[in-house]
Parts: sequence; structure tokens; C-alpha cells
Amino acid sequence: MIKNAETVGSIRESWRTVRKLEGIIQTNTNSGIIFTLIPATTAFATVPESLLLLFAMSVLEDTLRQLRDEGVFNCSRNELKRLMDASHGQLRWLNFDAVNVIRDRRNRVAHRREFLSPGQCKADIATIAQELLSWGVLDEDAKIDAALSSSPHRRRRPTMPCTRPSNSGEGRRWTSQTD
Repeated sequence: MIKNAETVGSIRESWRTVRKLEGIIQTNTNSGIIFTLIPATTAFATVPESLLLLFAMSVLEDTLRQLRDEGVFNCSRNELKRLMDASHGQLRWLNFDAVNVIRDRRNRVAHRREFLSPGQCKADIATIAQELLSWGVLDEDAKIDAALSSSPHRRRRPTMPCTRPSNSGEGRRWTSQTD
């Protein structure tokens, strides 16, 4: 639906980042619960998830601004609520009311520092993704690639034996454990 290929690429890259961060947050939160009770007892997981919702909604907002700028709908304002309301009759929203509730939730996070309940962000991101997919902003491949790339980087194992400093000879040099 967006005609500007560069803008579509930028929005898709932003969405891939949302999905990647979602995976990283989930993995690290689950790891924390296994090894310590701090995330569970402090509700720390709600903080990064809440911030991720702000980022995900900014992707939706950027999309609506671009669609407005390309003449898909008219709106003289830049605020998300105004953009959503103006686009309601012009875009094929799958679930406008649900996205509007998510927008309200985003506002509570951003302006009142009310954090999400655990797991809420995942459902909200899925709803936003469905809208972006239905408008042709995202494609299935981008969604699949983003989901697959969401695993955190694995620690690389050394390819050589560990080394230790040697005090023999001139200065210090590193030698193999097998020396």
C-alpha cells in the first residue's frame, strides 16, 4: 500500500527489530526466572515489554504518517489517535477497536508509567502485526524471518585451546595450555 520503497524498507527493518527485541526479552526473562527469582518478584519483565510496546506502536504511527503523506487518507495532525481516526474509513482495519485499546495502553505506559501485565505485549504486537500485514506494509517472509532471527546470539566457543601468560623469556607472551 505504501508506494515509497525506501520507506517500506525502513518500516520493515523497524518491525524486524521489534520482533528481534521481543525474542531477546523473552529469552532473557525466561533465563532470569530459571536462575534467580528477582525478575519474578520485582515484575522486571514488564519494564522491557512495556518499552517494546512503545517501539511497536511507533512503527504503526510511522506507517500511518506515510500513508497520510501519500494521500491514502487526509489528516492535518501527527498524533496517533488523530491518524487512526482519520484513517478508519479509508484503510481496511482488521480490528480498529483492539488497536485503539493498545494505543490507550501505550499512552498509560508513556505518560503515566503504568507497566503492562506479563504477556500483554506479545498479544499487542501480534495485533499490530496483523494490521501491518493486511495493509501490505509487512509481508509474510519478513514476519517469518523476524520470528526466526529473534533468538539471542550464541556465545562462540574458542577454536584454539585457552592460553595463559608465560613469564619466561623476554616480557610476557601468551602460550597454549599444552606448552
